[in-house]
This record gives sequence, structure tokens and C-alpha cells, in this order.
Amino acid sequence: MSKQPYDAIIIGGGPGGSTAATYLAKAGKQVLLLEKERFPRFHIGESLLPYCQGIFMEMGVLPKLEHAGFPRKRGAQFHLGNRSKSLYFVFDQGKFTRHTETFQVERAKLDEILLRHAAESGAEVREEWTVQKCQFGIDGIRVEARDSAGKSEQFEAAFLIDASGRSNLTGNQEQIRVVHPRLKKVALFAHFEGVKLDAGSPGGDTVIVRLADKWFWIIPVSKTKTSVGCVMDQAELSAAKKTPA
Repeated sequence: MSKQPYDAIIIGGGPGGSTAATYLAKAGKQVLLLEKERFPRFHIGESLLPYCQGIFMEMGVLPKLEHAGFPRKRGAQFHLGNRSKSLYFVFDQGKFTRHTETFQVERAKLDEILLRHAAESGAEVREEWTVQKCQFGIDGIRVEARDSAGKSEQFEAAFLIDASGRSNLTGNQEQIRVVHPRLKKVALFAHFEGVKLDAGSPGGDTVIVRLADKWFWIIPVSKTKTSVGCVMDQAELSAAKKTPA
């Protein structure tokens, strides 16, 4: 058992978990963040929105992100696959836009910056700790977790934040996770070099190409690397009986 209860325990060290940990730690709370992997680690989901900038400013992490050299995102493009229609969004042309740009990010790099910032802000961060079980009571919560060596430990807190993302740890444990029948999707993706992008500022845009029953993304995540992915129905991929490549 942990020697003293925490104000909050956070499951998951992705952007959501790290951000919550930073805010709570800066508010003077005792926070424990448990992350099952060792950062940096690969992850998908690389395009941010302009209103993230205000949050990064409040967290005090914006200078670190600017120094990281991520591509600047100043807009987004949506195209139909047959080229019959396109829509362009330029952030600084928005009527109520407070922030006119954000970042395209390589998640391994972004997530590590946010996690280390949470630790520097006062949160206790433990990597390679896998949460096994959560118990909920009238006096708070108890979390059982195991480190990379297989040693188990229990921790107590007043509050629990489940930032485990798609793994949905507490939802699966409590058997309350419900999958929408029309949203059983799969994403095929990879990082490529040498992808041709628009010249100038639009070269940092997120580009979405819409087909009848699927869509593609094109996102520059560094000076040389571009993320390309396709989102489609899981059933279609299974029926095709082809490899993701």
C-alpha cells in the first residue's frame, strides 16, 4: 500500500493524462500518474487544433513545444476524392479566432515533452507501471498496479482520472463500454518521406480526402516525415482479406 493517499491518480501518460497531471500539480495537489510504457513511444493522432495553444500557455509548456521545431499548422483542407469539391480553412480568417496557428506533431516527441513537463510541475510520474484493477469506495479509490519487474503495489486517492484512451481500462473493468455499431472503424497508417506537399503555408495543413465510404489523412509531422492514413470500416478490411500494406 502506498504510504499516503494521493489527491488524484491518473491512468495513462498521453496528452490527456499529462495535461491533467500538470494542472493538478500546479494547483498544489498530490498527483500520481501511472503509464504502462516507457516514453518516447510511437503513437498515432498527430494534428492539433488552434485552441490547444491557450492550454499550452496556461500549462507553461508552450516554449518547449515551440523549441521542438514541430511544423506550424495554419489551416486544413477537405477534398472529395473525385476532385469535384474542396473546402479550405485558414485559421487567421476565422471571425472569432483567438489563436491563428497550432502544431502538427510527431506524437512520440510531443507526448514525451508533456509527460516530462508534468513531472517538472510536481506530479509523480511512474513509467512502465500497468494498472491491473481499480476499486471504488465511499472514501475514494484504490488502484492496483504492477511495475516492469512484476512487483505489485496498491495506491489510494480521493479521485481517479482514466486517461487510458482507447484501451478504456475502467470502462472495460466495469463492463460499461458500448461500441457504436456504425463506428467499428480501423485505421491503416504509416510515416513516409518524400511526400509532395503544397508550397508555402498550406504545406503545413492537414489534408483530408473523402471517398464514398472511407477517408484519408495527410499530415506533415516533421521537415521530412509525413503521416498518411486511411480510415475505413473494419468489416471491409476483413472482407478484402489483404494485408494493410
